[in-house]
Amino acid sequence: PATAQYVCRRKLLTVNGMHTTLAFMTLQEREAGPGILGDYPLLTPGVATAEQQRSIWAWAVARGCLLLFEHDVEVMMNAHAVDTTDALVDDLLNMCRQALDRFNTTEDTTARVLSGGVRVRWQGRLEVVDTFLSKCKRLGPVSEQLVKQAGISLPEMQSCVRDLLDATRPLTLDRPGDRADAGTVAVLLDFDGTLCNT
Repeated sequence: PATAQYVCRRKLLTVNGMHTTLAFMTLQEREAGPGILGDYPLLTPGVATAEQQRSIWAWAVARGCLLLFEHDVEVMMNAHAVDTTDALVDDLLNMCRQALDRFNTTEDTTARVLSGGVRVRWQGRLEVVDTFLSKCKRLGPVSEQLVKQAGISLPEMQSCVRDLLDATRPLTLDRPGDRADAGTVAVLLDFDGTLCNT
């Protein structure tokens, strides 16, 4: 069960989560908020500027650190079929690169990626990373190894993550006239952790 939970969470963070990161990076360039007015082709690493590519990589590595924080290293090593933490770090970074490379080969849009709800996706796939990093004074030994090998630092990850959160927070707000009636109570259930959907 622990291995299956890790594999599901890994997909949610590294694939679905980075998909969401790219969607909000796209909107960062196109929308000011409140809310979102349009639907746009998704930014991909291959067409991103050097600064954007650095931020994309920082987000990918930060998600790897979050996985290491949430899961037992032995469970992760078993799931990756490796015997050492060195090999685990190598495999995690390779998976990050492969996920980013795949985004270059597919066309997608912001509306489809965020179809589960803009605020829900922002909170569940972006803010969760910022919450982890903002409380992180120092990384664990395997995470430190991951970050060092990735050629990045904890302060840079924290800065890249926080910058995107700050820039896109207005997009999660309701546009004037979009609010539900005062007497209506809306209930939204998000099953991401169970279904691992986009």
